[in-house]
Amino acid sequence: LLGKRLRLAYLFMMSSLPREREIITVSCGGCGIGIGSQFLSTCATDLGIGMMGDKERKTEHDSAVGITFEETSTDKYMSRAIFVDTDVDSINRVASSQRFSHSSLIHRENLICGTSGDMGHNFARGH
Repeated sequence: LLGKRLRLAYLFMMSSLPREREIITVSCGGCGIGIGSQFLSTCATDLGIGMMGDKERKTEHDSAVGITFEETSTDKYMSRAIFVDTDVDSINRVASSQRFSHSSLIHRENLICGTSGDMGHNFARGH
């Protein structure tokens, strides 16, 4: 159900934005990272971008690829996404494909985590 809602939201967003716009996705916290990674996975699948960043197939939305992804000099696509969390483990899960199948589409410098270690799911300890 979440995937279907994200797909509908993304298709609406692509149809309503001018083509010269770019979107940067910022995902914060464990829940935000989960939703953000699912959103990028849905976008990549709908736009025909494979897990390694290659354009695998033509789609009806090919002109919209530049909205959420940028093309590198090696003809690969990378997402415009930033993931932020105080928990190092949730960032590592995104980076190592445990939570996000398209982890190679993320710039490693856009994975930002706290240096104080695990907050133990305790909001007060983080602040």
